[in-house]
Amino acid sequence: MGVVFFLPLLSSGPFWYRTVDPQVESCRKYWWTTLLYFSNWWGIDKGCILTTWYLAA
Repeated sequence: MGVVFFLPLLSSGPFWYRTVDPQVESCRKYWWTTLLYFSNWWGIDKGCILTTWYLAA
């Protein structure tokens, strides 16, 4: 949840928004896949905090 609410507040700039906005939008849509450890069964583009894939492995 911190990714959705606090990450956009940490910085700004054209490259920041290009990098962070897709991650935040993905977390808003698919936050439950990380919570329920379903992130490995969905595509890599449908996940929240992609570096936590190993938790569901």
